[in-house]
Amino acid sequence: MQIFKKKKMILLFFLIFGFKFSFSDVVTIGPENYLQINGKPFFIIGSTPGPGTNSLEILRCNKECGFNTVITWNINCSLKEFMDEASRLGLKVILYKYGCKEKEIKEKSWDEIVKQYKDHPALLAYFIADEPDIGYSRYKFGVGIGDPGRDEKKAEEIITDLLKTYQNIKNIDSAHPVFLNLCWYGNIKYFKGTADIYGWDRYPFPEITAGYGPITEYVACIRYIQKEMENKVPILIFTQSFNWIGQRLPTPKEVRCSWYLCIVAGANGILDFGGSYPNTGIDSLYLSSAFYKSLTSEIHWLSPILLNGKKIEGIKVNSPLIYTLMKEYENKRYLIVVNAKNSPIEAEIEIPFRVKRIKRFFEDGGRIKTDKNFIIDKLEGYGVNAYEIE
Repeated sequence: MQIFKKKKMILLFFLIFGFKFSFSDVVTIGPENYLQINGKPFFIIGSTPGPGTNSLEILRCNKECGFNTVITWNINCSLKEFMDEASRLGLKVILYKYGCKEKEIKEKSWDEIVKQYKDHPALLAYFIADEPDIGYSRYKFGVGIGDPGRDEKKAEEIITDLLKTYQNIKNIDSAHPVFLNLCWYGNIKYFKGTADIYGWDRYPFPEITAGYGPITEYVACIRYIQKEMENKVPILIFTQSFNWIGQRLPTPKEVRCSWYLCIVAGANGILDFGGSYPNTGIDSLYLSSAFYKSLTSEIHWLSPILLNGKKIEGIKVNSPLIYTLMKEYENKRYLIVVNAKNSPIEAEIEIPFRVKRIKRFFEDGGRIKTDKNFIIDKLEGYGVNAYEIE
C-alpha cells in the first residue's frame, strides 16, 4: 500500500509540474499595442545578428550589448542550436525561417516549423514574410526594380498565400503572434489581416541615398500605419546600423536619434538592422558594443515608463523637427524630447501644467530654463533628452 501511495505521489508530481513546464510563454497584445509575455508588458529591443563566422558568438554579443530579442537572420548554425542558446541567454527570438542556413528548415512548411518550435521557451513570434509588398507592387501596379509587368492574379496570390499561412499558424499556435515586414508603409492597406504585428524598414543614412527619405520618415511611417490600422496593431521598426556599399556607416548619434524618434512616435519595439557582410564593403556598428550597451541601458530604464505610463497629451513645441512624448508613471511625469535636425536647436516646449521642478537625465545642454508651463533647453544635432518634471 505504501509503495502504491509513493508511486501515486510521484505520478501526481509529474502530472502537475510536467504539465506546467510543457508550455512556452503566452504572448499577447496589451494596452497601447505593446506585447505582453504571460501578462507582463515587454518592449522589444531587438537586433538582426547578421552573417558572421559564428552565429552563437554573435548571439552572445547581442546579449552583452543589451538586446532582449533577436531575429533568425543569416544564422549559420542550426535553428535548434540558435533557439537553445537564445533561451539560455534569456533572449527572445522572432523566428524567420528564410534567415536560417539549414536547407531543411527553409524547405519545411510553416505548419511543420510551428509544430516543432511552438513550445520553445525562446519563441516570441513568427516572422512570415519580409517585404512581400515589393513583389505585390510589381504585379499589381507594374512598378519596382526588375518590373515584370502587371499580373493581377499573381498579386492576389501573394495576399492569399499570406492569409493562408497566417491562419494555419494561428490554428496550430494561438499563443504566439505573427509578424510581417513591409518595404513601403503605404502598402499596408493591401496586407490587412495577414499578421498580428507589422513592421517597416527604412535606412536613411546618408540621406543622399536614392529613394530613402530623411530620418523623420520613421515618424511618418508609424503615424501612417497607426491611422490606417486604427491604432489596433503593434508596430516594429527596423532601424539602420549598417552602411550602404560605398557609403559611410551611420553615426551613433544618428542611430540613437532613430531609435528615439520611433519610440516617441509610438513604435512598440526596435529591430536594429546590422551585421557585417564579408567582402561586400558592408559593415555594422555592432562592433561598437560600448555604444549599444549605453543605448540599450537607456531603453531598459525607460521601458517601464513606456509600457505602464499614462500618456499626457497637449505638448506644444517651437519647431516641426522637435518630437516629444510625455508619460505619467508612479506619480511622476517624464518627458522625452528628440531633435530630428542635424544641428543644435533651442527647444521650447509648452506642457499642460506648471513646472515646479525639473531633472534632466541624458545630455548636458547647459542650464534648463523654465517659465510657468514652458521648458527651454538646447539640444545638439540629432540630440535626445529625457526629463522628470514636477
